[in-house]
Amino acid sequence: MYTFYGCGTTYMGVTPAQGRGAHFATMWVVIFDLPVLPLRREVVVFGEQEYVGSGGSTRQQFRAVGRLRLSWRSVLLTYVLAWLVFMPALLGPLAVGIVVAVTRKVELPGWFFVLYVVWAFLVLGATYFVRRKDPST
Repeated sequence: MYTFYGCGTTYMGVTPAQGRGAHFATMWVVIFDLPVLPLRREVVVFGEQEYVGSGGSTRQQFRAVGRLRLSWRSVLLTYVLAWLVFMPALLGPLAVGIVVAVTRKVELPGWFFVLYVVWAFLVLGATYFVRRKDPST
């Protein structure tokens, strides 16, 4: 599992399994941390999480202990959350502002873009902390 600037493979759709400390997780091909293609579903035991470098990066130790068939329910839920909830939340206000400006033939005020950048950081930050939560807790 490896990502570089959000592109590569990562686990998503992590849910607790019956075994102590084990979780079900789907490995995905991601582009900018958005799910593109599900690869496989595994039973994973997560280990310690450590901080790496000064940029707030983390490294999660894990061990895959089994392989399962893809859970299409989990795949669909991951797609819906990423593409039908996250993307509209991130880009929706900008799109609405541009459409309103074009249809009314007015220029968007500078404060609109400042407000949008603040909104984008809030959405991205919330997503980062939700996705980086230690699944073993």
